[in-house]
Amino acid sequence: MRALLIVENPTRQTALADWLRRHRDVELVSCIGFSELETLCSQLAEHGAQLLIMAKASSYELAMAQLEKAWHCASELPIVLLPCLEQIDGNAADHRQAAFEHAVRVISAGIRPMPQPSALGDAFAGAEEEARKLDLTLRQYQILVLLSMGHQQKVISRMLDISLATVKSHSGQLYQRLGARNKAEAIYAARQRGAQLAWPDVQAPDKPA
Repeated sequence: MRALLIVENPTRQTALADWLRRHRDVELVSCIGFSELETLCSQLAEHGAQLLIMAKASSYELAMAQLEKAWHCASELPIVLLPCLEQIDGNAADHRQAAFEHAVRVISAGIRPMPQPSALGDAFAGAEEEARKLDLTLRQYQILVLLSMGHQQKVISRMLDISLATVKSHSGQLYQRLGARNKAEAIYAARQRGAQLAWPDVQAPDKPA
């Protein structure tokens, strides 16, 4: 599998790149830093990358810019997002090795590309019964599922192609209907009522010939 790597820290970039080059299942075709994000689309096309591996940025602003660029350029590719290595404590070598091994397990298992926003609505259509069971609208249920997966409201607004204000409004309403004060309580209450909060089975769209 031809992979492109994005890492903020040059030292960690070198360590990750060296390790990936030794892994038989991954062919590292390019390695760029965050300062080169603007070239991501052309790099992916030039090298025919089949996988994007990103080490999460240390700052929120940079992480959002990184994710937005990845969404724009690589929405149909499998993406592995490694944790922010700057925030790892303890033995750095051990933690780094664990992160590598985790990434390879995910790659080997196969990653479903993130669906486009237009596909999410159709895929969630089968969740209407669960939404009714929780006394939620379908949109509120969609947001609850994405919250349960750890997505932030700003990311959810882009995934569902709605405004951040709308996401916040629906979140507040679903908390109230579930008798919850926050996201964790809402997820717990939904699961107590038998909700699966399952991610929809969305197939990636075929690329045009």
